[in-house]
Amino acid sequence: MFGLWKRYLPRRIKRRAMVYWYDVVAKMNTSGDLLFLNHGYAEPGHAPNTITLPPDLEDHRYPIQLYDLLARRRDWDGKDGLEVSCGLGGGVMFLDRRYRPRTMTGLDISTESVAACRRRYNESRLRFEAGDAQAMPFADNSFDIVINVESSLNYPNFSAFLREVDRVLKPGGTFLFADYRRSGKMAKLRQSLTDMGYDIEIMADITSGIVRGLELGLERKRALIDRHVALPLRGIVRGFAGLSRGRDEERDKFHAGVKSYLMAVLTKPNTAQS
Repeated sequence: MFGLWKRYLPRRIKRRAMVYWYDVVAKMNTSGDLLFLNHGYAEPGHAPNTITLPPDLEDHRYPIQLYDLLARRRDWDGKDGLEVSCGLGGGVMFLDRRYRPRTMTGLDISTESVAACRRRYNESRLRFEAGDAQAMPFADNSFDIVINVESSLNYPNFSAFLREVDRVLKPGGTFLFADYRRSGKMAKLRQSLTDMGYDIEIMADITSGIVRGLELGLERKRALIDRHVALPLRGIVRGFAGLSRGRDEERDKFHAGVKSYLMAVLTKPNTAQS
């Protein structure tokens, strides 16, 4: 059912359905067990645990390691950070705890997700705002670092999103990006990022690390669904998670080369502001 929805609904309706779906996920996550929705990452050819985590974050290791793969490329001290499409807030929380930016803001189009983040982190200095990645509610040149993890594939207008990143990012600021596409669309994604005119520090295929992260995170994903999702909805949620046939179908697609995963570290030219 989920696969048919992704393939055949008109783009506008699919966009509304996706927002509604993330609202539902936020409402189901009453215990806070689910903080991340990305595929996860584990370095190929190395020990799977590449960073030290406190006990309360260990269950979220592989999704966190995807964030850290990007975030460690920059010194966040004294910087204003923004995560676009922050979802359930795990990435914003991790970046703040580990890298200690001056400020850390999360933006998401799901009002239920934003409300859940505000409740969960109501005593922290984190900021969460509702809004569209393609029309962000922030002033020009507001942030030193913008990070976007595994969300852009759902944007109807990826070019509009990149224009917004350029608008809100300060000169000399950094854009950290990670996402996947079907392999036939990867060249277009790379070209879109290149056309921003930023200095490209890294633009690399990380598919093998994503495959390993999916493999290592499979059992926890299954357990979360069985624990939190009512039986009539489990089939749909398993489809969303790529587990509808009892195996990790997303992992199979990456392994077979049907999909590819890209990370990029881009720096906005440090030109004088007009």
